[in-house]
Amino acid sequence: MTSFNVGRFIVCPNKKLYGILVKIKEVKPAFLEKLASVAAEGNVDVLYFFYLKPLNLGEAGWSLAFLDFTESNITPKKFVKQIKQLEFLENVIELKPRIKGFLADEASFPLVVGENRAVIIRDVGLKGLMFNIRRHVGSGAEAFLYFLGFEAGVEFAKEHKRLARLLKIKDKLK
Repeated sequence: MTSFNVGRFIVCPNKKLYGILVKIKEVKPAFLEKLASVAAEGNVDVLYFFYLKPLNLGEAGWSLAFLDFTESNITPKKFVKQIKQLEFLENVIELKPRIKGFLADEASFPLVVGENRAVIIRDVGLKGLMFNIRRHVGSGAEAFLYFLGFEAGVEFAKEHKRLARLLKIKDKLK
């Protein structure tokens, strides 16, 4: 088993980073090959690639890529110009680094899980929120954390029931 990095940023000191978020107007077989061939021809290293396939072939889809142009023989500007010529792309959003060696996806908003907005909290932040709050608030923090968890669980259960109805699952233990 391996971990899956949900961070929408990359840290690579001393690398020439650039990103693209593309809307594929109509997903067809082999579109990934065409996109990758432009990167390969320019010797562009693909560091991160995410593709959200639509439910039905022929519908629009989105793809995010973090690219390394350090050893490439093409500029990011020329690369974007070349991929804009691909007939299956509807939109290309360029992601430029604000700091050398750091690139973040600032174009995808809001983050969602299914139809629900999502918040990503790293473990270091969660530790500060959950464990260190007692130091500031005292034992009242325990009651707060209990009800926070309880109410979150109630809302998760409502969403899971909705999904179960959608999938026609009647047995709650399946």
